[in-house]
Amino acid sequence: MHRDPNRHSESSGFRRRSARGFTLVEVLISAIILAIGLIGLAAVFPAVISQQQSANDLTTAVSISATADSVLATRLPALRERLNDEAIIGQLGSSWYRINAAEGRDDNFYLQTPWRPPFPDLRLREDATFEIGTGSPGVHHEHDVQLPYRPIANDGEPGDLLVRVIYQRSGVPIDQYFTLVPDPSAPTNPQFIEGENARGWLQGQQGPNRINFLTGRIQFYFNLGVNEVVKQVTVEYRWLNDRIVSHPDRTYPTASPRYAWDMAFRRSADGQMQYTTFVYRFDGLNAPFEPEIPGRWSISNNEQSGMLRRDFASVVYNSREGRYELQTRGTGMAQQLEAGSWLLPIDGTSVLRVRRSIPSTGGSPWFELEGPPMRVRPDGVAEPMTGNVEFWYMPTTIKAFSTQGQEIGVWRIRPLLATTRQVQL
Repeated sequence: MHRDPNRHSESSGFRRRSARGFTLVEVLISAIILAIGLIGLAAVFPAVISQQQSANDLTTAVSISATADSVLATRLPALRERLNDEAIIGQLGSSWYRINAAEGRDDNFYLQTPWRPPFPDLRLREDATFEIGTGSPGVHHEHDVQLPYRPIANDGEPGDLLVRVIYQRSGVPIDQYFTLVPDPSAPTNPQFIEGENARGWLQGQQGPNRINFLTGRIQFYFNLGVNEVVKQVTVEYRWLNDRIVSHPDRTYPTASPRYAWDMAFRRSADGQMQYTTFVYRFDGLNAPFEPEIPGRWSISNNEQSGMLRRDFASVVYNSREGRYELQTRGTGMAQQLEAGSWLLPIDGTSVLRVRRSIPSTGGSPWFELEGPPMRVRPDGVAEPMTGNVEFWYMPTTIKAFSTQGQEIGVWRIRPLLATTRQVQL
């Protein structure tokens, strides 16, 4: 069979060209295309991570807000009682008040409502009874007791600390009692004195008589006749947990990043109790967590410290653009709004935020609001607030302290969630 030599030559050449691979130019072009794709993919990663962190933050914030509701629910009965007091109603009005600090207390720290004249102290008390034993007939009974809670409230009010002795006399089946109470005239060296039905029980002192309001340790004695037997000895007290919300209640978890919440409340014009819970995240220091709390260490208990601060701003309606705008007064409030701080009009109904900053030439910064701050008039009609409006707002940074009270740095704050709820009083 005859073969075409030219055909064989063409086939061999094709095989040689197919086996020669890629040129350097082709490889470089492919590498550049791949690099461009990887760069584009890498640019997406930070956005994805940020969105994932935001989703995690929001999920955590919703859970923490529910926890705050649960914590407040345990205080509501006493809070209702106080907010229905006509004297308090007349002084508080319908403005928002933050959960504030008890000034001057450096340990076992508690938060409370404003400690600022002329507004009343709305600390809540929690009653408890602690049974410390019984005794046999005799002339002298002495007790040294460490109460389970400390410090003990000491404001001179009856019932802050009360020793109740229930006893029975021979031949008299009916229980009888007497009480011992702290001496309000000796605050620096408090001792028990006779209370109800207690005349003569402390005569002829034969034992210690001391009250340590800070540590919760009490020592007292009383005398019984030979025909009298002790059936029960109890201490009734109100400990200085006088709190609405304690600082440890407000933080979660214990490691960085830490989340926390704060609260403001008011008694609205229609007689309802409203409270707004602010949830935020701390970033930065991995150190003992002692944030800047008014009244603790050297931090003044005023409205320019802590997690909710107050300041004025001007609110106007821009009819040409159909929007409400806010102008700060050139203070630190503008920086907080840029970072996403919530705003709570002190005489308004609920929280709001800014949509964006508005470019301006000179003067204080301007912001576009998501909506107008609202208030309810005495006739029950809701209306927008304009003019000079006072707000609570959240800072974006806050000082951090060691457990010994030394300033150790600054925490960055990211506001996450603010919810307003209503409770029937």
